[in-house]
Amino acid sequence: MNGAVLATIFTLPTGYRPTKDICISSNRNNAAADVCIFTTGEIEQSAGLSTGGVLLDGLTFRAGTG
Repeated sequence: MNGAVLATIFTLPTGYRPTKDICISSNRNNAAADVCIFTTGEIEQSAGLSTGGVLLDGLTFRAGTG
């Protein structure tokens, strides 16, 4: 994604979405990155200018009931 800020990775289906927007720290090419999970179900990355994927392994959050 060439360092895109808040680029949508994918969207969670209803029932798997959080009740409030959250951002979780992760790693991208050995640099800090955030993964933001929105109540709309969109999962987005916010990272620096490096290329490559952001790690999702081990990221957890409590899903809502909607």
